[in-house]
Amino acid sequence: SFDGEFPEVSPVTEPTTAAPAMAAAASAFAAAGAPPPQATPDAVSQIGRPTTAHLAYAAGLIDALPTRIKQTVHEPFGARAVVYALLINTEPEPRDRQLTRLAEHADRPVYDETQAILPLMEQLDPAARLPLVDMAVPALRALSPKQYEAFGNNVDQLVKADQKMSLFEWTLQRILLRHLQPHFQQVKPPVVQYYSLKSLAIHCSTLLSTLAYVGHKDRAEAEHAFEQASGRLNLPGLALRDAQHCGLGAVDKALNALSTVSPRHKRRVLEACAVCISADKQITVREAELFRAMSDALGCPMPPLLPGQPLIALQH
Repeated sequence: SFDGEFPEVSPVTEPTTAAPAMAAAASAFAAAGAPPPQATPDAVSQIGRPTTAHLAYAAGLIDALPTRIKQTVHEPFGARAVVYALLINTEPEPRDRQLTRLAEHADRPVYDETQAILPLMEQLDPAARLPLVDMAVPALRALSPKQYEAFGNNVDQLVKADQKMSLFEWTLQRILLRHLQPHFQQVKPPVVQYYSLKSLAIHCSTLLSTLAYVGHKDRAEAEHAFEQASGRLNLPGLALRDAQHCGLGAVDKALNALSTVSPRHKRRVLEACAVCISADKQITVREAELFRAMSDALGCPMPPLLPGQPLIALQH
């Protein structure tokens, strides 16, 4: 389980600014004639409203991908291979279990393609992972119901192969579920049950505490981030939860409850989450991916973070 990572409050080491794909995206961003990043609005204010700058940025990320990956991700068999390859572990023992599982349960062409692209995927810039998943979604929607069921089972087993779930694995599963499940199954949209956050302070605390621990290297920094974020909500009962109560199961429970809040209050929650992430003035790939999954789960899809763009305008 993911819970075990929290007591050490390990530092995150994937800054979003230094990667080749980000540099390529920044070049495309500039070539499109977009305003400099410092002049763009904060990302939270653009939730649900992607701009031409976001399209240019995404194009830059795509251009930086290996040609083989760009070609295969648009085909149903290749899209499955891309997702599988993103989940293949670098440690020999779980990796062997994962590949054995795929050999037994995946369609043979999909397994062969996974093996073929694996060396390329292992060199993938972390910043390009979720954009690549976004590229795969249209092709995955073209699967038959039987293929989709097998795909979902394989993804689940690949995640379970090392007996623990990483933030990226959880994020990937959340995004796939959000964008594919309604296409293959009858899923009723959440009904608004709350027009206030007053009775949901524990769930807000869970999200903010999780982000505080994930993105800050010690307890004091986590407490500072939480305090800044809770000030944005101004909600009685908010408190930094102990690390052992901030696993991904607790986050799932919190998101399910908060998905029934009115849109205005969902935005307030996401604004507080953005403040928490931004407290140390550094946004890592893991933080950006986690925030993307949270916003998706609340039905508030966020465009990709542009180079140099603030996640939220902090109040001084």
